[in-house]
Amino acid sequence: MLSMTAIGTRHYVEYHHSPKAWMTTEIFSAYIKKLVHRLKFKPVNLKLVFFPANTTSMLQALDAGIIANFKAYFCSQQYMRSLCLGWR
Repeated sequence: MLSMTAIGTRHYVEYHHSPKAWMTTEIFSAYIKKLVHRLKFKPVNLKLVFFPANTTSMLQALDAGIIANFKAYFCSQQYMRSLCLGWR
């Protein structure tokens, strides 16, 4: 566990690595198990979908579109929040 200070508060970060810098099955499985264990509810219908190897070039354009839409939505929500706080 690594200890880091950000914005005056100490945070603990779990760090894993593999010799070739790839996400391994062991690292991913441990991460998912720890994530599910920390949830306040236990997911019943959780379905993980894995993409085949070497499909990044085909899927990256889709990923960019999803990220762009999320960023636009998030920014609009931040602006609305700022406006609402300004009216108080």
